[in-house]
Order: sequence, then structure tokens, then C-alpha cells
Amino acid sequence: MGDADRNGRVDSTDVYMVMLYCAYHGAGYHDYTFTEYPEIEAALLTKLDINGDGVFLLADIGISAHLYRMLPYLITLLVLAVLFALAVVWISKNGGWKGEGCGGNCASCHSRCENPEHKKP
Repeated sequence: MGDADRNGRVDSTDVYMVMLYCAYHGAGYHDYTFTEYPEIEAALLTKLDINGDGVFLLADIGISAHLYRMLPYLITLLVLAVLFALAVVWISKNGGWKGEGCGGNCASCHSRCENPEHKKP
């Protein structure tokens, strides 16, 4: 199911082909096809139609159009949050913000700050 180029696996090429098909048909080019063979085309379209109603919509897979439009922004925020977390961990393990880091051992940092004798001037 979903193997638009019939190579035995579902991959990014299949996603591209389905998106291209939907874009052409959405723009009014209803003569656009995956192949030049009508029988193969019909077989492919029945495999790509998730619920068998002849309509290819995001609702068929349970994704609203609003969420679909928001996905690039959500993915960007997620990637930035992960990169920020990784940067904080790296900085804390490599000397901290001012070169006085705890090397990842937060307990030693807290004990140093709580004991006035160990504070640096």
C-alpha cells in the first residue's frame, strides 16, 4: 500500500509522486497520471486510496489541514529545542558559561556554592 513507483518499498519517491499527483489534480490537470498504462494507473490509485472512497484527502489519515500546515513550524521548533538542550549539556560539560563549570557534576557545583569557603573571589 502506498508504493506509487512499484519498486517494492514505500519511500520518499512514493511520497513525492503522490504529492505531485495531488498537486496536479488540485490545480485542475486531471489528465496527469503516474504511468501511461491505464490498468496500472487504476491499480495504483486503489492502493493509494486509504479508505476506498476515491478521494485522496489528509482527513483519510486523520490529519487536519490546519495541523498539516503547522507541521513545518512544529518540526522546526522541536529541532531548535533539541539543539538548545544539546548545547546546554555540551557547555556544562566543557567549563560552563564562565569557564567555571562543574563538568556535568551538578552536585559538586551546588556544594561549592553553598560553602562560603569554596567560593571564588
